[in-house]
Amino acid sequence: MTAMQQARWPQQLAEGVRVRFAHTPQPEVANKLLAVGSAEIYEFSNVSFTSWQLLEDDLPLCSMIVAESSQGRPYLALSRCLNKWELQKLFAEEDTLRLYKPEDNRVIFVREHIYGLREWVTMKYTRRICGVEGKKIYGGKAHPFSYALYVSETNDRAIELELHEGNRLEVYVTVYRPCSDVEQLLPAPARRPEPRFAAELPEETPADDNKVIPIPVAHAPVAKAPEKEPLPGRSGEVMLECEPHIAARIISEAVDNDMRLSDLIRKVLGLPVYTQESVHFKLPLSEKDYRALAGRYGLEATQHGAIHELILQELAEFTGERPRQHTHAS
Repeated sequence: MTAMQQARWPQQLAEGVRVRFAHTPQPEVANKLLAVGSAEIYEFSNVSFTSWQLLEDDLPLCSMIVAESSQGRPYLALSRCLNKWELQKLFAEEDTLRLYKPEDNRVIFVREHIYGLREWVTMKYTRRICGVEGKKIYGGKAHPFSYALYVSETNDRAIELELHEGNRLEVYVTVYRPCSDVEQLLPAPARRPEPRFAAELPEETPADDNKVIPIPVAHAPVAKAPEKEPLPGRSGEVMLECEPHIAARIISEAVDNDMRLSDLIRKVLGLPVYTQESVHFKLPLSEKDYRALAGRYGLEATQHGAIHELILQELAEFTGERPRQHTHAS
């Protein structure tokens, strides 16, 4: 887009218009051509915003607002409404209940490494707005709600709360992006007019008993690439190779369920899962690393066993859990 087109395209948004996005961190819109869906109007005492749905194959992916900063610069606010499953993943149960009373929470924390939301959230948000009354207009009706806004320390992400009548809470994760993320605006595709009267329908062709019906030709199936053989591992083990997005989902589920990766895979496959007493991590440590850790803990670099114990204690403090006693050889 030229500079003039960049300045004018927000005024051209309308239902049915198509928006082509550049490469963005959010996979829902990155490098995609999305259709603009219906609009919702947010009205507050001194300002209003238009929120447009972004659709792919008629399915809503997220919503988009074009707003202006205090310096008068336009920017995009891309938002996703969290479903119940995502709320449970992002927030601890007690924190979810506290969202209904944002006036009690100056700061909120979320689990930022949830599969499918990593590019939408960060760990810490600070409250900026609380208890502002507004109206959301859609379907020809105005729906009152109370609004709260939490913003990240980098000011590029937010969590927005809408508390509606009947104590119904809607939680949105929002990212603020430059308008240059939009590469192109295309008009709505022309629709073929549908016939209004039976007389306009094409007449059926009379059946021809002598017409020769060709026999369908059978096509040979396209040859597939040979499947990869599982990589050999240690005796009794097999190395599984899968695509990154599948591996990320498996890792996320294992972490959320406090399980080892191998145990989660066994559970998925219906194999018995044995009680785990501990999880082993590989931590390469050089002599230089031991000297650095010895200085950190006030020990000698040769006291490997004592250093290992203090590493476990520091990890336990990091997670807020108390470790069991372990014995390590020096």
